Amino acid sequence: MKKTFLYLSASLLFLILAGCAQQAPVQSDKTAPATSATENDQTISILNFVFDPATVTVKTDATVTWVNNDSAAHKIVPANTGLPGFSSDNLSQGDSYSFTFAEADTFDYYCQTHPMMKGKVIVTP
Repeated sequence: MKKTFLYLSASLLFLILAGCAQQAPVQSDKTAPATSATENDQTISILNFVFDPATVTVKTDATVTWVNNDSAAHKIVPANTGLPGFSSDNLSQGDSYSFTFAEADTFDYYCQTHPMMKGKVIVTP
């Protein structure tokens, strides 16, 4: 009786594993290359006094949007003055700020209200 049970269990496991192995692979949309600026856009969450992700890489003409999910207000400003117009108003909880990066370069930024919060946008051609 014990041997029969083990044999049936092993056979059932083999059939389950064999059935899984024969399924066609599923392709993920995440691996598809970006073909337009819209597909290349990024969203950065502000939560617990952190930019998440802290660094994003986009192509030129991509729009990056920061969404404040924190209870505190935040203001995004460039770490250097080389990018005119890149500065948000004070963002309360639920507010967002978007900026379209038209030139390739690396842009460091931080929260003016909480300077320990830092992030980076890498823009490639």
